[in-house]
Amino acid sequence: MKIRITLLIISVVFFLSFQQKDKNSIKGIWTDQSTENATFEIKDKTIYYVDDFATYKYTFKNNIIKIYYSDYIFTGKVSFKNDIMSIKYSSGVVTKYVRFKE
Repeated sequence: MKIRITLLIISVVFFLSFQQKDKNSIKGIWTDQSTENATFEIKDKTIYYVDDFATYKYTFKNNIIKIYYSDYIFTGKVSFKNDIMSIKYSSGVVTKYVRFKE
């Protein structure tokens, strides 16, 4: 019984630490490199678009981001390689963003 409880606790801690890492990896300032400026900043619960001065809520779970715009909900699959974030749209198009160096 103690072994099962111990394994359960270890599994929960591992899962929670993975979720936190996931959430932290998406946070930051990102650029699409089309200009020298940032494209957007992702915080705990919002994404701020620099050029539009607009903030929207988002969720990020299991490498899926949902951005709640005023007129629709965007859904994309997110992957990371070092400081590059790729977002795959439902159409199959992939856009890459680079973590902005402050």
